[in-house]
Amino acid sequence: MSAKAKILVVEDDPAIRLGLEKNLSFEGYEVVTAKDGEAGLEAAFSERPDLIVLDLMLPGVNGYEICRQVRKHDAAVAILILSAKGFEQDKVLGLDVGADDYVSKPFGVKEVLARVRALLRRRKAAEGETETYRFGRAEVDFTSRVVRIEGSVIETSKKEF
Repeated sequence: MSAKAKILVVEDDPAIRLGLEKNLSFEGYEVVTAKDGEAGLEAAFSERPDLIVLDLMLPGVNGYEICRQVRKHDAAVAILILSAKGFEQDKVLGLDVGADDYVSKPFGVKEVLARVRALLRRRKAAEGETETYRFGRAEVDFTSRVVRIEGSVIETSKKEF
């Protein structure tokens, strides 16, 4: 995965789509958007995103079907469902058809950004990619949040890390 992750936002509500695009871009991600199911499905295959933020209730092809189709061809892409369908059975179905996470609308932008970071971090770890920086005798692994000096783990608080 490149240093700058590519995120596909599939959302039919223009205000939500624009808000997500601007916030994700501000965080340094490359963002591609689609406003309906057909465009979302096409972009999922042509753009090869690292993560898809996916609404369920879309014109044309719904989000569940997009999730199913993407999962048939790409097990590695992270999928975050962002939907007004907030009942337990909706969440269970979304996760069962292949989503990695599910957030109900209305949502907090900070929570969505944190979930995006977590999903991308897990993907990097699964691919064996880590964000480890070495300087002098110290080594900091940002993926697993571990600090080592000469190979020995140094305990740190959240704030110290």
